Amino acid sequence: MSASVALPVADHRLAVLLRRYEDILANSCPAFSDAEWSALSEALADINLEETDALRRLYATVCHEIQRRGLDGKWHIDARALMHRLGGLSRAEEAALVEIVEFRLGRGRGI
Repeated sequence: MSASVALPVADHRLAVLLRRYEDILANSCPAFSDAEWSALSEALADINLEETDALRRLYATVCHEIQRRGLDGKWHIDARALMHRLGGLSRAEEAALVEIVEFRLGRGRGI
């Protein structure tokens, strides 16, 4: 019986945490051009972004994939400038980037 009482409290707490997370992401959206978003999305298309260490590996993964796939030429972007900006993102900005990419790839609901 106590489990049924605790469940609504847990549901409420989860809802509060999700609203806070959405607010953090909405206020941490990094600014990239449409071409840069396309390159980032393509670079991360085959990556499981739900893995625990996906954010920790984000910079290295994007650098590798942009170079390996020649995405800078395909999307006409300055890869060095993009990598420099990507390397300066906060963890919240990285999380927002991942959520936006997931949405662009049709795997998430966006922010």
